[in-house]
Amino acid sequence: MLKIILVAVALSTLSVVKAHDPLCYGCLKTMPAKDLSETGVDLKLVLKKLAEDNGPKYKLSQVNSGIEQLGYRYKLKVDLDDNGTTKTCDVILMMLRWEDKNYQLTLKCPNEPEIKRAYNIQLYD
Repeated sequence: MLKIILVAVALSTLSVVKAHDPLCYGCLKTMPAKDLSETGVDLKLVLKKLAEDNGPKYKLSQVNSGIEQLGYRYKLKVDLDDNGTTKTCDVILMMLRWEDKNYQLTLKCPNEPEIKRAYNIQLYD
């Protein structure tokens, strides 16, 4: 039993150490400003679809910070304009290019219900 606990502790420690390794594939990593800007372009497209789909009509003011995971999964902290009022919200944006609904959005703003939607957005004809 003690061996199992020691192995579990060792693996946990190793995963924490590897999470800070820049070559740790699949680990979360903080996004640089350039990537935040590029992801903001995708988020604007998804917010436009959300507004067309009887959702709130938010406009992206800025992407404050973000974490990306292997593939196209982004956890963002963004400022959204809601008719002249700015609110800071948490966003999870997944881009699954191989799926019919290739953009999946989870949006959580303070004091509002969580919004989950998926859209098919064609970037190229």
